Amino acid sequence: MILKRITIQNLGAVDAFECDFENDLNIVRSRYTDEISGAIQFVLNHRAFSLPKHWVWRSTRLEAFVCIFGKEYVLMATPNLKQNDLCLRAYDVDGHEKTREYLYLTSHCAEQDLCDVFDKDAKKMFFKPIQYLDEDRYYSSGDLSKCTDRLSEIKAFRSYLKSFIKDFKPETIRDGKRYELYLKKDGRYAVRYKGDNDMPVFLSESEQTLFRYLCFLRTAEFWQGFEELRNLHSVKKPILTRDFLERLDESIDTQNVLERTKRLNRQIIMLTI
Repeated sequence: MILKRITIQNLGAVDAFECDFENDLNIVRSRYTDEISGAIQFVLNHRAFSLPKHWVWRSTRLEAFVCIFGKEYVLMATPNLKQNDLCLRAYDVDGHEKTREYLYLTSHCAEQDLCDVFDKDAKKMFFKPIQYLDEDRYYSSGDLSKCTDRLSEIKAFRSYLKSFIKDFKPETIRDGKRYELYLKKDGRYAVRYKGDNDMPVFLSESEQTLFRYLCFLRTAEFWQGFEELRNLHSVKKPILTRDFLERLDESIDTQNVLERTKRLNRQIIMLTI
């Protein structure tokens, strides 16, 4: 799935914004990252996100151009004044309405949509595998089933989760230091000193952000792998990040970070101030 273009009018603090996107990596600089992120999630049918009602005005408009498996969709979102939110409609290039088709193709469970977006609250990504593995400890009864559309109840999900944890390969967090991300047997992401597990690890603020980001990427890879196992024709939505690049100091080689992100083989949209 590729987001080709988005146009935003009168959403929150945004008067007007328009952007064309490449198929792979996109770095978008704006002071309105919250609104842009929200608009993108809305047109991509993210179920884990709702536009704040105070962002929506009578004059609010969203338009987007999306391509899924080679088929192009024109998306329009206009206010539903009774509910003070937006109503999304999809059309093909000939103007025929395809809303139901588009929503069906882009329908992921809320948990998967949540794991496709990195932001300043991404600390929650530390614990995703362990939360899935030890559901009774981290979720109220039925909550995980609800946010995964009952996928967490099937044997294939449990089997894939255990394989993900068992086959997890550590990776170096950054060049120049022997810190590596690994996955504990209980499903918790952690950092250790490569070659000496007893050596204490002291991450800088920038390194902590990078660690959280790598946790996010690995969790996104978990869902991508499970969906490919379950459905060979599953739609891979763009990876969306905000409040990330600006939190890395000059000692971090951002090019390595970008190359690591590209390994997901998906469109990437990075919003930065």
